[in-house]
Amino acid sequence: MNPIAKELLKSFLTEEDLQTTVGVFGGGFQPPTKGHLEVVKQALERYPLLDKFIIFVGTGGGRSNITQEQSVKIWNIYKKLLPNKVEIVPSANPISSIYSYTKENPETKVKWFLGSREGREEDFADFVKRTKSADKPNLEVINIITKVPVSGTAARKALEDKELFFTFLPPSLPLEDKEEIYSILSGINEWVPEPEIDNLDDYADDALSPLDLKIPPHFVDRVNDRRNNPPIETDELYDFFDKLSDEKDELENMLDDEGEIVATDSDTDINIPLAKDNIKPNTVVAKTIMRKRNFMTPNKKLVFEEDLFEPIEDEENDERVNFYAEYYKNLSPSEFQVEKQKDKVVISNISKKKLEHNPEFKKLLISLTTYMMDQISIDPLPNIKFIEDDTDNANELLGKTAYYDPNTQTIVLYTYNRHPKDVLRSYAHEMIHHKQNLEGKIQNIQGQNINEDDYLKELEAEAYLQGNGLLFRGWENNLKND
Repeated sequence: MNPIAKELLKSFLTEEDLQTTVGVFGGGFQPPTKGHLEVVKQALERYPLLDKFIIFVGTGGGRSNITQEQSVKIWNIYKKLLPNKVEIVPSANPISSIYSYTKENPETKVKWFLGSREGREEDFADFVKRTKSADKPNLEVINIITKVPVSGTAARKALEDKELFFTFLPPSLPLEDKEEIYSILSGINEWVPEPEIDNLDDYADDALSPLDLKIPPHFVDRVNDRRNNPPIETDELYDFFDKLSDEKDELENMLDDEGEIVATDSDTDINIPLAKDNIKPNTVVAKTIMRKRNFMTPNKKLVFEEDLFEPIEDEENDERVNFYAEYYKNLSPSEFQVEKQKDKVVISNISKKKLEHNPEFKKLLISLTTYMMDQISIDPLPNIKFIEDDTDNANELLGKTAYYDPNTQTIVLYTYNRHPKDVLRSYAHEMIHHKQNLEGKIQNIQGQNINEDDYLKELEAEAYLQGNGLLFRGWENNLKND
């Protein structure tokens, strides 16, 4: 309430009315929609005596390419429809910011507003869980039920159709403001942003030196073309030029002979036509890029093969096979595995067989994460660390499968000799612990024995029921139905 109004009405107000009261609302807002604005407007209408209303805008946790800066800009446009007491504050973690603000202002009444979509039971369940953690005496959690769509996911999908996207914006917003928001979000569907291409160009120049790589505008357009299925990711591009640098001598020879070739990564099906620049010496032009299996071209191909050695076979002489097996074991780098298989020696790059580098596993991990984000609030997403070579742990009958480090917000997954589905189930379990950490539930826990700590048992029960059980099963059912 305005200080002057407070003074004038002092005799009519209770002591509680005179206490400073601040409303807070937080999220990733990927992007802010009319549903998010509706939560704020209803909160202000129901509690007109709020002295201040803070909207904490997070980073989105990587769920899309919408940046925090873009979300803040959109909220500042929405501010035209809101009173002056509304503040837009960027935050690395909105939930943590709300708890910190409450703790740092013990004399201030803080009303934490959350939005629930009418008829969405999971929203109400999420609200109840968050309320359990909000045990500060000066903090009150209030559920605002809306009938308008809040989903940022649906809004992002609508970006391909401007008129459809406008339906996710406040109807009272002037057309020029809607156009500005659409302009702010233009290009967010790019999987590889243009500034990253500049970094990639520098990286490739170092990897291919003395050759200088030139990336024209068409390459930038084509790398994000929707015909690439699945979309080309930044890490794949860096890996591509790492592999190309290993074939640098062959690349130079082929370009000298042919003038233009196609470099192909057989692991990812990424193809990049490369041509000599006839004007600038030692310059190679990456003409375009596409993901396509069995790409047909009249030009010669430089192919990065998964198996770098042909098997050594000798049906008549087993001793010779044994000799070469030991010989190549001593000769090969650690990332190569040498195996004797009956009458032959097979040498393979085992690093490419690890789950962390398995494109099919990556797709499933992203799919599971997206499903969980649609069902529960996880902002920001955790870090993920794969331990893929701990053979001692794998040989223990009760070895580790995964754990969550709340200090670094990291999920650690042990994957050696484990079925990918089992690893994904462990990931879902630890994601619930990450959610508990964001909600402030993982505090002052001593030890790991649930038989000695009822609170720890409660946290584990939630992780098993929600993570290993309902969410994982729901995701799997959706995936099989699709």
